[in-house]
Amino acid sequence: MYKRLGFLALVLVVVLAVGVSISSASSPTSPSSGLTVQITSAISADTVTYSITLVNDTSMDIGNIYLAGLVPTGTSFVKATATPPGSWFRGFEVESAVWLSDKVPAKGKQGPFSYQVKIIGPIGSAHAWVHWAAPSEGTAVSAATKATKYVGSEACAKCHAKKYNNFRVAGHGYKLRTAADAMKAPLPLPEGYTWDDISYVIGGYKWKARYMDKQGYIITTAAGKPGKNQYNMMTGTWVDYHPGEMKKYDCGRCHTTGYSSEGHQDGLPGIVGTWAFPGVQCEACHGPGGDHIAGKAKMVVDESAALCGKCHIRGKATEIPASGGFIRHHEQYNEFLASPHRALSCVACHSPHKKAEFSIEAACSTCHSGANAAFTGSQMQKVGVTCTDCHMPKASKSAVKFGPYEGDVMTHLFEINIDPKAKMFTDDGNLAKGYLTLDFACLQCHKDKDVQWAANYAQGIHSLGKK
Repeated sequence: MYKRLGFLALVLVVVLAVGVSISSASSPTSPSSGLTVQITSAISADTVTYSITLVNDTSMDIGNIYLAGLVPTGTSFVKATATPPGSWFRGFEVESAVWLSDKVPAKGKQGPFSYQVKIIGPIGSAHAWVHWAAPSEGTAVSAATKATKYVGSEACAKCHAKKYNNFRVAGHGYKLRTAADAMKAPLPLPEGYTWDDISYVIGGYKWKARYMDKQGYIITTAAGKPGKNQYNMMTGTWVDYHPGEMKKYDCGRCHTTGYSSEGHQDGLPGIVGTWAFPGVQCEACHGPGGDHIAGKAKMVVDESAALCGKCHIRGKATEIPASGGFIRHHEQYNEFLASPHRALSCVACHSPHKKAEFSIEAACSTCHSGANAAFTGSQMQKVGVTCTDCHMPKASKSAVKFGPYEGDVMTHLFEINIDPKAKMFTDDGNLAKGYLTLDFACLQCHKDKDVQWAANYAQGIHSLGKK
């Protein structure tokens, strides 16, 4: 099933400082030694990336560890990395990667060791194996991890061209891009940097762009000084984001496709985890498509709000985090669950494939016919006010605020509390209360008025001006 390249297999031989008895088992852990081998694998369009981490659960060092690479049939070796680079990476022998470590420290870990193989032909899954033993016993335990093949959004386009074309201009795919892709977009760079200094760009679609250096850390300085490292798209300004910190990129769970929390993408120590593709691609919502393309399985079509809620959430689902007088950005699921629409699904109103501004496929009047009838012909309707202007104002902030009650992301709370004494946020400002107040619903437009003025009109606002 597997071919030999340099070394027999992905072999881990552990020589312990004390006598150890290891029994055969189908598990990555030897209960008697306390050494755990954690394995993950992720598959992109044509490359399998294996990531192996060694964990010592004992109170003593485990030493003389040797690791070499196994390559599945139907693949060829690409490259190998270890983290931290150079600490115990010995190099390459023939086409295998080899690591040698003096010790895994007590109650510590080493790794990830990462190696990539290129898929020669179509395969539905890939396995990573570890065989390890105390030489005196000559026995071994083995473990396998399976990753179904991710094929990329372009593969989906062959049969789903319309959905793919809508997806291409929407924001999901741009949550994370390689520098090679991002440099084709009209994006500036922090002062003092060139594209040769960048590994990935975070965002850069509508609200803001942040940049990662060649080690995978988020850039937090510009021109040699802390700050001015986040570019705000709507204002063309540079602002501070964790200025001067050494900040790892740990957002892959929601910003990438085929994410695993183990390892470091591309062997970059500043990146937490690995992925099959950067950005939120088709398979981030529908699952890996290798078996589907091969005609072996149907794709997942999950229309529940909970699917969107896996990423459009911050903190607890039962709370709505806030900061600086606004709801914190992109936590629509938190808001949605607190709203009168909580029994619906997101796709009841939105096409998930389209750009947000053009994704509405069910108008408010579809369900709210009475309110729509009252509103039609009213003074507010005649001057161009829409339902969403009042019930979905920009009460959230991603990058910038345009006024005391206007951020840059529309809310999904919908319900308006017309009591002029109502407070939208808790006293400490850290949570929203689950409804809109008149300042956000009305004063984004009526900037010279106050909530008491707004309350005088709120009760009959839908039919204002009609006889």
